[in-house]
Amino acid sequence: MITISNSSLRLLKYSVPLLLMSLILNNAIVCTGSAEGSCSEPTDHFIYPNNALDINVFRMVVIGDSIAWGEGLNRDEKYYYLVAKWLNEELNRPIDVTVYAHNAAELESSAGPECKYPECTNSNPSILKQADLIRNPNRVDLILISGGINDVDVLGNVGNIDIVSSDIRRITRQEIQESMTELLNKLLMKSENAKIIVTGYYRIITDSSHDIDIGLIYPRLYKETHNGKEWSEPLIVDS
Repeated sequence: MITISNSSLRLLKYSVPLLLMSLILNNAIVCTGSAEGSCSEPTDHFIYPNNALDINVFRMVVIGDSIAWGEGLNRDEKYYYLVAKWLNEELNRPIDVTVYAHNAAELESSAGPECKYPECTNSNPSILKQADLIRNPNRVDLILISGGINDVDVLGNVGNIDIVSSDIRRITRQEIQESMTELLNKLLMKSENAKIIVTGYYRIITDSSHDIDIGLIYPRLYKETHNGKEWSEPLIVDS
């Protein structure tokens, strides 16, 4: 069993403002600088270290949503890069990393256009579809998965200050249990030699959250935590 230290995942907390900002801005900003492609192809691929020979390689696949993709982060800040670096140090083997994750991916998406920019808001290809895209699945050693929060509705449900935890658990079972079970069964059959890890989500709002995130996305929460004051500053984005 592979255990990943907290230090390897520490930079996840920096993606909270970026994740929430992307939900506000949708495709308007983050998409303009991306190279058009197809999310049916790997959204990232590299071998760590970059000068390693393709010998005795440990193969890692990453599927999922914006957390798995590392929305807004440079490659060397993304958690799959940090995991690859850690694995290389622990195993003394080159780590081949193939990523299919992209922003806003759901476990099971409805029919619609496929994303062409992994940073943009588009639920297709779904995470179930990403699993189908894995090449040479029997050669994969490790699969990292992040998924489910988009199916549950991160703003309408998870971020609803009136909702109770029991309702969140009920909605989670209702929306993702069947799809997640299907996904894991599919991967177990396709990649018999791989270890499979479903990563958890960090807390969306913490004491470290920026006021702009709370004020723009959760205005009621901002008001209740700021003595009744409403967020009034406009969103200013440098071009």
